[in-house]
Amino acid sequence: FVFERIEYEATLVSNGGGTIIGNSSHLNCGEDFKYEFVPDDCALLDSVWLDGQCVNHLLDTIDQHIVLKLNDIRSDFTLQAQFVVETYMVQRQVIENGIVVEEEYTEVLCGTDTLLSAFWPDDCYSVERVRYNGTDTVVLDAYSFNNIHQNILLQIEIKKNRYHIDVQSVVNCEISSGTLSNDYECGDNAT
Repeated sequence: FVFERIEYEATLVSNGGGTIIGNSSHLNCGEDFKYEFVPDDCALLDSVWLDGQCVNHLLDTIDQHIVLKLNDIRSDFTLQAQFVVETYMVQRQVIENGIVVEEEYTEVLCGTDTLLSAFWPDDCYSVERVRYNGTDTVVLDAYSFNNIHQNILLQIEIKKNRYHIDVQSVVNCEISSGTLSNDYECGDNAT
């Protein structure tokens, strides 16, 4: 008797957002094989299919690598990986007295650019501070974000303008200071 080793072939298919690393030819019958799924920049692994059946539940993470172990290979098979583009949230908040009074969200694809307009308050308000992802930044007309690889939070803190009114009176040609002195918020009636 002459025994021949039976070999199988694997067809590895990716939808273009990453690669599958592992043997695809000369797979010996009964052996175990490991396949690694490597997303491209800005991509995530969405699903893995083995001969038309979703096998996400069989995926494992080893040293931050996504792998699928196939044990006891007994036939040809097709392994398909579906990758999706990562998305991030670009958010603009307008905050007054610690309370969000206006909010705007935009979802963007990883690696893209976006332009976010600033917020210009009414005449009675002014921009007190602008924060980009928790860090103070300068006040601009618009903010340009390039090659986005994270969520973005632009917080614009506004405050109502206050004015100090100091009324002075004149008696017998002498100016008397501080007769009436008050602080008023913009838009208030001063009497």
